[in-house]
Amino acid sequence: MVVPGKSGRSGLLNIFTNGASPDRYEVKMAFHQYANGHKISSMWVRGIEIKSTELKGLIKSAVDRAGTAIVARIAEIWNDSLIGEVASNFASVVVIGGGSMYFMSHIKSRIPSAQRAESPEYANAAGYARLAHRALERLGDA
Repeated sequence: MVVPGKSGRSGLLNIFTNGASPDRYEVKMAFHQYANGHKISSMWVRGIEIKSTELKGLIKSAVDRAGTAIVARIAEIWNDSLIGEVASNFASVVVIGGGSMYFMSHIKSRIPSAQRAESPEYANAAGYARLAHRALERLGDA
């Protein structure tokens, strides 16, 4: 890919920050491919091809930045001791949500015992559905 006056990642980032945006479906597919270890397809933005290797680098950089921020926030909230242990007072930590596909390695770097829920992208909704069901059962018993 050649961008006049720009090259490498800074050139790619410049394309995205100057108002050019690829189709949302293409972006979602690229992230999905990345999360599942598949080859990432290249995409076109304003007539400029972003090759799969460059796109993979951008996605990895974005995931690493977000993962680092998430872990920092978790450590801030769940710091259990003076020596910086995180979530050590919990019997278990189950990570839910579709983001766990991207950030699990970041979370496990700070909380080694953390486990990803089965079908994590649906776990939050399923939990709220069970809670609502139990609440309705209690109302019926009242």
